[in-house]
Amino acid sequence: MLNGKRLLMIAKKKDAEPFMYLLNARGVAVQLVEDFSDAFAVAQKWQPQVMVFLLPVYWESIVDLVEKVKSDIDLMDMQILYIGKLIEGGDLSVLQQYGVKTMALGPVPPQEMARFMDSMFGSMI
Repeated sequence: MLNGKRLLMIAKKKDAEPFMYLLNARGVAVQLVEDFSDAFAVAQKWQPQVMVFLLPVYWESIVDLVEKVKSDIDLMDMQILYIGKLIEGGDLSVLQQYGVKTMALGPVPPQEMARFMDSMFGSMI
């Protein structure tokens, strides 16, 4: 079993860098994946406790990946956070049914967003 806080971030590197630095400073190991096609395999191998979608591109199906993760016995308890510029529509209600937390990227400082991501680990460790 892997020890420590592990967060899988699905984002473009330029968007993720400030958060990766802040999370590392909080003792969180961050694995960055830029493509949805790689995310599930990395999650299965690395077994993160938290998955964060940061500003995902809308032509890739977040719902499909979340459904796949939540149907995997080893990943189903993973906490998931979706941070986007636009959060609405049918996908939002499906994500909420799976317990995905959602947050709009906006006036919240990166330090506060990193604190929130870290808080998702709760008492798991």
